[in-house]
Amino acid sequence: MHIDDLAHMIISKRTSKPFTLSKISHNNTTYIYEDDSEGLILKIVRNEESKRLKVEYDMTQFVKNTLKLNTPKILAFEQLDSYTYLLRVYIKGEPLISYYNKHNKNLPKYLFEAGRICATLHKKTFDIKGVLSENMNVKDEPIYTQTEFNYFVETIKKNQVIDKDKINHLESLDIDYYYQNYPNVLCHSDYNPRNIIVDADDDLVLIDFEWASAAPRFDDLACFDIFLDLDNLQDMSHFFYEGYQTVQTIELVYFNNINIYKIYRLVTMIAYQVTLEEIIMKEFYDKCIKLLNKLIDNDINKKEA
Repeated sequence: MHIDDLAHMIISKRTSKPFTLSKISHNNTTYIYEDDSEGLILKIVRNEESKRLKVEYDMTQFVKNTLKLNTPKILAFEQLDSYTYLLRVYIKGEPLISYYNKHNKNLPKYLFEAGRICATLHKKTFDIKGVLSENMNVKDEPIYTQTEFNYFVETIKKNQVIDKDKINHLESLDIDYYYQNYPNVLCHSDYNPRNIIVDADDDLVLIDFEWASAAPRFDDLACFDIFLDLDNLQDMSHFFYEGYQTVQTIELVYFNNINIYKIYRLVTMIAYQVTLEEIIMKEFYDKCIKLLNKLIDNDINKKEA
């Protein structure tokens, strides 16, 4: 069965109304169904790729039931033929920054609450660092290490994304120094304003957990900070950090080396994009490269001062 036919079959079991589906292909094949009264998000992958959806299912349930944070209700997680699908409620609302850009209100409040949500996620701790697998277990993998960083830098180098002198600077960074010997917490691993929805009740809803990991808190913090930077809202980031620190303390090493943590996150984002057959969101990709160049220059100047 073709994946589009499968999607229509799954949705047709949930509604008797005629419908059309919007299709988005990014990491997995996602379909959106929406009418005036309800909406559904359907994610479909081949069975051999089902682990990511199982992680999202387990994470969503844990975050909702144990941490008591707002997440979308999951309606089904099943295998059908050679595919695995996850069906959840579509949150009627707008991503945090989109909502602000449209309505021009409440951003400090939302950023403060986004900080509190992030810190609440980070209350869950693990003994080892790695990616989350089924049932909230951790698979020990070399994430946020020199080895992983070198791989991403080599990918950028091969594709000539930035100048050689900046590559040389990246290759000189002692990444293990910045990530070793810190608590491993439950990280969203894509914690940014686009994955936080302002719903119809003015509440924040956290979505998309498929890349969750057990790691130092720094990458989630840096990721959120980067997206504020990309949206020209860097001067508002203190509201996010203030909200976070009403729940948990952020180690001083993070603020002292924030450039490094943001560089690592940008390198991972750019290395992923550059390996695709076609760059997704070209304008966003170009802004990431511009910001990476700026952060490297800042770090070079800091070390020379």
